[in-house]
Amino acid sequence: MKNGILLLLLALTAATNTERGKWVIDYNSQLSIHGQTNVNSFTCFISCYNSVDTLVYEHNRENGQLAFEANKMIIPVYNFNCGNSLITKDFRSTLKADKNPYLTISFLTLDKHTGDTKATAALEITLAGVSKKVNVQFALAQKGNFIQLAGKHSVCFNDFQLHAPERMMGLVKVQDDLNVDFNLLIRPL
Repeated sequence: MKNGILLLLLALTAATNTERGKWVIDYNSQLSIHGQTNVNSFTCFISCYNSVDTLVYEHNRENGQLAFEANKMIIPVYNFNCGNSLITKDFRSTLKADKNPYLTISFLTLDKHTGDTKATAALEITLAGVSKKVNVQFALAQKGNFIQLAGKHSVCFNDFQLHAPERMMGLVKVQDDLNVDFNLLIRPL
């Protein structure tokens, strides 16, 4: 009888093609936003991620896809530093940090490519109260006990119903296009 129950449990476990897992986003994770004006370029960044966010996923063994349940990175807009107090102030003002103090990045799915060194993530980015779904290509690397997800993606102020800032009565204009660099360190639990 015991052997029959054990075989049934093994069969049920083998029949399910999914397993659950958790990732914690490490505080050494970084996010950079690169922009350009008609005069020069700028970078606004968060040098360390000082939240403790846990991503919970189901891994489908058949297709290798991770589907996330608990999936949000919550980033205070006031933590961005642009290296210049005027640019930082304009950046925060443009992102409406007083009314929408957080940028959220929600992981929806992650598809590993052949060889497990590349992955495509479906993300939902919410900025200034507006959400946009994007696909980001990530390079995967093992860094000690961590998995590093490094990727780039281009967005526009217009994508989030924002207007690129101007200074000096329009003489200095920020271009609408921004490049976002993700450098996430993930610790599997």
